[in-house]
Amino acid sequence: MRKLISLLLIFIFTGIVQAQPPKREIRAGWLATVYRIDWPTTAMTSVTSANISAQKAEFTAILDSVKAANMNAVFFQVRPESDAFYNSAYEPWSAHLGGSRGTYPGYDPLAFAIEESHKRGIELHAWLNPYRFETSAGKYAGQTCDYKTLHPEWILDYAVYTGATKTTDGITILDPGNPAVRKLIKNVVGDILSKYDIDGIIFDDYFYAYAGTSTTLDSYAQNLYKPTTKTLSDWRRENVNKMIADVYDTIQAVKPQVIFGVSPFGIWTTSSAVATARGLTLPSGITGSNMYEQIYCDPVAWLEQGKVDYISPQLYWTTTSTGQDYDKLCPWWSDVAKKYNKYFYSSMSLSSLTSTYAAPKASTVA
Repeated sequence: MRKLISLLLIFIFTGIVQAQPPKREIRAGWLATVYRIDWPTTAMTSVTSANISAQKAEFTAILDSVKAANMNAVFFQVRPESDAFYNSAYEPWSAHLGGSRGTYPGYDPLAFAIEESHKRGIELHAWLNPYRFETSAGKYAGQTCDYKTLHPEWILDYAVYTGATKTTDGITILDPGNPAVRKLIKNVVGDILSKYDIDGIIFDDYFYAYAGTSTTLDSYAQNLYKPTTKTLSDWRRENVNKMIADVYDTIQAVKPQVIFGVSPFGIWTTSSAVATARGLTLPSGITGSNMYEQIYCDPVAWLEQGKVDYISPQLYWTTTSTGQDYDKLCPWWSDVAKKYNKYFYSSMSLSSLTSTYAAPKASTVA
């Protein structure tokens, strides 16, 4: 049986939060639906009772595995590409669920997931990708809720062009600099909160694209919304910070018992000047990508502003890694979270472990 839960989180208590704290220690895994990585392994190309039963059985088998592993929470990806694994008032049913964008699968997967999780004493946290629209440009062209046609001013297309000719497809994302996009994300979260008995909302590490955003790609939003007094980098970070704050404030207004967290890249910045300006010292010997400048991700700001209940950086490195030592990064993040009286939850990858570090498999009896 293939590994269905790809990432394991060990949750570490680091302080008292102002919002509702977790009910107990949380041991959770990410359940990915994009590309049907974890579930459903096959699309429902035709909606029949047999196909519905098969999808449900596969999901409950995952939950049974979670329970057997002594885990008590699942982060269920319900919005992988500006779509829905639930009854959304704003966006279509996901193609990863029904085989084509907008196809109703004959039941409500999120409602089913919540019911079955709670039966087993497992929390259900809704995992959303706030900005991603397409994993490849043009993937949903002409289909239900094609934002590129409906609202072209919302879209940043990272395809590579030579002159007017596209040479390489890239992802497309909703432009973080457009206030209408922030309003959409806020409304999507509010819609889920008002309809479903979820235990949490979680975002992963996708903000501006990892490939890098040219100085002109978001010219539409820059021309309308960027103050002349702000640098482009500061403005882009502020856009993301505003979205995070909008989501947190929505949760507090609609259902404050729901906890909210974000799982950013495991290195905040490589700039000692940036850290010093915030009263922080970077862990020694850490090298790598600078996500503060590359994807304009500033989790320290979210902690400072009190707009997350927890932070769960993706620390996908071993304790023997050169330049990205888990033994240095993990305590550093824990200390930063404690400084702002928030929780720190260390995200770690099981799927990237080599055979040297892999946990032994349980033996089977014929």
